Amino acid sequence: MEYLLNNESELAGVAGEVAEALLSQPLRKRATVLALIGELGAGKTTFSKHFLKFLGVTEQIVSPTFVIIKSYVLSTKYYELAHHIDTYRLEEPVAELKKLEIEKVLDDPKHLVLIEWADRVEELLPPDAIRLEFSHEDGNKRSLKVSGMDL
Repeated sequence: MEYLLNNESELAGVAGEVAEALLSQPLRKRATVLALIGELGAGKTTFSKHFLKFLGVTEQIVSPTFVIIKSYVLSTKYYELAHHIDTYRLEEPVAELKKLEIEKVLDDPKHLVLIEWADRVEELLPPDAIRLEFSHEDGNKRSLKVSGMDL
């Protein structure tokens, strides 16, 4: 599915659609991974904030750029934890995430994982990762291509 987004409100609507679609599907064998890919400022963090709010996160959601992984408790039917990961500042993203025991996070089917700059850790992504590709368009518009799930 491809979207042309004119503003943050429209991005929030798509984040809600994606969250709602995920909540209606049964658990996978491993964590559900959303691989967010796109240029700086294309909407990855803004999407993540709206997505997590839709799932009921009430605490302030900030970019995990400097802490690398920020986790949130969820009370949804299937998911217990959401992990928001940002690999932008990592020099060796795959090695550094492995040191943080990312495999344990990815192995738990009750985990929902959002990875910003996911193209930097492609080898860690499960084959069934949901890909969200963001890009800048004319003016302040953004495009978002969602693949790996039905909306």
